[in-house]
Amino acid sequence: MFHRRRLAWINWLLTGVLIISGASQILCAAPAAKSPSPSGTPKPPAATPATSPAPQSGPQLTTVSDTVYMADGTPAQGILIITWPAFVTASGTAVAPGDIQVTLGTDGALSVQLAPNSGATPAGVYYTVVYQLQPDEVRTEYWVVPTTSPATLSQVRTTPGSGTAAQPVSMQYVNTQLATKANDDAVVHLANAETITGVKSFTANPNVPTPVNTTDVANKSYVDNAVATVGAGNYFPAAMAAVY
Repeated sequence: MFHRRRLAWINWLLTGVLIISGASQILCAAPAAKSPSPSGTPKPPAATPATSPAPQSGPQLTTVSDTVYMADGTPAQGILIITWPAFVTASGTAVAPGDIQVTLGTDGALSVQLAPNSGATPAGVYYTVVYQLQPDEVRTEYWVVPTTSPATLSQVRTTPGSGTAAQPVSMQYVNTQLATKANDDAVVHLANAETITGVKSFTANPNVPTPVNTTDVANKSYVDNAVATVGAGNYFPAAMAAVY
């Protein structure tokens, strides 16, 4: 009898242990309940981070290709230092300011790829090119690079100031413009007394005022009025008529 009671008690104990173990597994497998927000409404799902815009592609480059010669016709040797400010190409691509150094190849060969600044913003953007061919041979010129590739030196070279009137100009441009102007002492002015030499031919009749001095030019109206009272035909002056 004692052994039966003992066995029954052990079976009851094992059954309780199994029940408690199963309940624990069920609780662990169940998903955790969402905690309500302080206001009692469920929390909205976390926002997904915004994706960054795709970077823009680089500008379509133009190849400047040509041969650089010295003044005596021999191929040049040396380097070109090319600098530029920030600008936006005509196609809308932003270009940061920078510089590049180009070494001339054999027989003065030049080849460099640059973003076109023709039609760029702001207006009047130039590539500044400094030629360092020899210790005593340094010169500067300016480029406007087109979109058509390749381009020669004659196609990219420009003179600052030849486009927009408000942009800065180079001394070369100023001297070129002044070279076509006459000196002040070699022109006829609108006022003041001046002596003009040489024969002057007029394609239109000049207008002159009524003469006052004996050396003044007489206009047609003055002459017509002066001879209006003179009789027609042949006649003698009154002094000679008295003789006859």
